[in-house]
Amino acid sequence: MEDCYYFLYSSCSRNGSCVYRHSQVAKENPVLCKNWDNKGICFKDCPFRHSRYHLSKNRKDILCYWESQPEGCTKEFCEFRHLNVYKDSWKDVRVKSLEEIRQEKIERQNLLKNAGKNNYELSFEKLKISESMSASQPNILSQFKSETTNSLFPEENKNKFSFFDRKDTKSTENLFGYNTHENVRKC
Repeated sequence: MEDCYYFLYSSCSRNGSCVYRHSQVAKENPVLCKNWDNKGICFKDCPFRHSRYHLSKNRKDILCYWESQPEGCTKEFCEFRHLNVYKDSWKDVRVKSLEEIRQEKIERQNLLKNAGKNNYELSFEKLKISESMSASQPNILSQFKSETTNSLFPEENKNKFSFFDRKDTKSTENLFGYNTHENVRKC
C-alpha cells in the first residue's frame, strides 16, 4: 500500500476514506522501505516510507518559503531546508549497525554488573563501620534514646494538646479525639 501524498506533506482531508496509507511513523521517517520498493508489498505498520516521491523531489536543498514569513514554518515535518537547524534534525536518520548495538548492550551489562558490586561494597563498608561503632561505644544509642524520651514531654508542655487515637470515648478528659500529654502518659 502506497503512502498518501497529502498526509506525508500536509494533511489529508479524506482521513478514514482515503485508500492510501496514513502512517505517522513513516511521515517522520524519510527512509524508503526496501520491501515495498522491490515487491510493492509490505505490512501496513511498516515504519518506512512507501513512496518514492520524496526521493524524486530533492526538497532538502530548497529553502522553506514559510520560514521567511512572519509566523514562520509551522509544519512539524517540513521537507524543505530551514535556517533553524533544529527544524531539520528529524531528517538525519542514522541506522545503527549490528556491531554498535552489540557493543552498547555489552556496555549496559557491564554498567549493571559494576553498579551492583559498588552498592554491595558500600553497604558492606557501612556494616563494618556500624558494627565497630556498636562494639566500641555501646552506650551511645541508649544515651540518645533516654535524652529523646525525656525531651518528648517536658514539664512546661503538660497542658498542650496533641492528636491521639480515641481508646476511651466515654472519658470526660477526651476532647474530640485530642488528649493532653498527661492523658497520653497514663495510657
